[in-house]
Amino acid sequence: MFQPSRNSRILQFSSLSFDASVFEIALAIASGGTLYIPPKSAQLPGMALVKFLQDHAITHALLTPSVLAVLPSAELPDLQVLITGGEACSSQVVDRWAANRHFFNAYGPTETTIWATVARLHPGDRPSRSVAPFLILRCIFWMLP
Repeated sequence: MFQPSRNSRILQFSSLSFDASVFEIALAIASGGTLYIPPKSAQLPGMALVKFLQDHAITHALLTPSVLAVLPSAELPDLQVLITGGEACSSQVVDRWAANRHFFNAYGPTETTIWATVARLHPGDRPSRSVAPFLILRCIFWMLP
């Protein structure tokens, strides 16, 4: 789905207290790619983060919608896969960031370990704000003695 490879350059932006950080680490390990940990100065949404993404030719990143909403506009030609999650994603974020890359909106309560649903979005798509009915209608419950 996220097409990682040994040539992938994966951003480790999530705090280790955020369960999504496990995904960033696992993606790098499983693909043989390289995990890039930004310096403290690039751990906030701003030009330092943009410069880090550019300088290290980051190909995969997981950033919250609030980070994407305030991140300065810049050319990021190497950023092939962008995943957002952790909070509701607006249509403005989708329209701005989904062009010319694989853009995914992920949702999941902490209890599901990282996320329960992932949807690929394109410019013009409207992210679903409520996935609970979808999950309940599609769940199969297994009970073990």
